[in-house]
Amino acid sequence: MAFPVRKFLEALQFADPGDHIPSWRQRGIRHGFYGRLDTKPDPMFAPKQVHGTHILELDRSSKPSEVANVSADGVAASSNVGPLGIQTADCVPILVYDRDVTMAIHGGWRGLVQGIVAEAMTRIRDKSSVWVAIGPHIQANAYEVGPDVMERLSSFLSDKSFDEAWVLIKGNRDRWFLDIGSLTCLLLAEEGVPPEQITWMRDCTFVNKNRWHSYRRDGVSSGRNWSWIQGAEAP
Repeated sequence: MAFPVRKFLEALQFADPGDHIPSWRQRGIRHGFYGRLDTKPDPMFAPKQVHGTHILELDRSSKPSEVANVSADGVAASSNVGPLGIQTADCVPILVYDRDVTMAIHGGWRGLVQGIVAEAMTRIRDKSSVWVAIGPHIQANAYEVGPDVMERLSSFLSDKSFDEAWVLIKGNRDRWFLDIGSLTCLLLAEEGVPPEQITWMRDCTFVNKNRWHSYRRDGVSSGRNWSWIQGAEAP
């Protein structure tokens, strides 16, 4: 039986554009999505991102200045060491909250096809209790990719439980549009995360130029958006 993609996507939770998810704030989950209008928490535990799959494990001895020099595309902590953060400028920020661990994950297309979602979920013992937030990122109608990226994506998607048509839309000639947000959600589905536990803020970093930085729009002069999460325990 084919995976019920439409049913899964329709059951996702959605949040209006902003600097946080209200339902998470109500649950006491400290987090934020900060762009042009905001100042990131300081200090913050944020690694040197390299579009890979390494997730750095932190403990109470970790120092922000040291973490900043470690190559990784996610940070995880089982206790409240302080704000965990990642930078994006079109990629998908993924925040994970669980009774045992909190994580901030950088979901670029390279990291996604290399398996960073699966790597993150190895740290979650009970998928039914985890909460995942998908922050602002570039939306499909603005994210055009060429044959080189398409070839990598098609190879990666060939053995998935969902058809690539759910995340790839044909453009002109050899161009395609990538729905990187839906791809992230469906990879979470494959790891057993219920749709009701996933909240998606579908604000486009490329289009909403007054709020978000976008590399696709501004090129090398683009700033970076910050997404962060902090554990619930007292330090």
